Amino acid sequence: PDLSVNLSALYVDPPRPNPGDMVDIRLNIDNTGTLDAPGNYSVEILSDETTLEIAFPAAIPAQRSMEVWFHWTANLTGNLTLTIAIDRPGSLPELDDNNNNATFRLYVNIPPVAVIALDPPDGRPFVDQTMLFNASGSTDPDGRITSYLWSFGDRTFASVDSASHVYKTDGAYTIGLNVTDNDGASTV
Repeated sequence: PDLSVNLSALYVDPPRPNPGDMVDIRLNIDNTGTLDAPGNYSVEILSDETTLEIAFPAAIPAQRSMEVWFHWTANLTGNLTLTIAIDRPGSLPELDDNNNNATFRLYVNIPPVAVIALDPPDGRPFVDQTMLFNASGSTDPDGRITSYLWSFGDRTFASVDSASHVYKTDGAYTIGLNVTDNDGASTV
């Protein structure tokens, strides 16, 4: 057998994933040899030398191709160079081991960073005192922030970058800020 990675029909969905997204990757493995390839080899997706996913395809007859699917949960961010590697352990004797790898690029969105500024700065207003909430220091390293959602801990919300709120009763409140970027990634 002589196996090679064929990226001409490479399919990646979603094409620009967010961290935590399930990414479907489909490609073909070609056997250009004159002998069948038994099903005792592996196909891996690598980032640098780290294995992200591994598959164990069935046998591939001589002069045929097989479609291989991967389902990878995006756990890296940024501009990635991914390598598809066939039979890294070398368990399958082949005519040519030099065509067992192919690379492609995939961008995984970097989530935004939420920054909260409060006034009063200690976050301890008096009852009926106006408290200011400001998220304008929030950033998105690879795009722009498209929405803000404040939770004031008393079942009230606001959807602006800077908001004011008055607490009517004394107590401890958990404040939340969810910032979403133009690729749909959120940081709470």
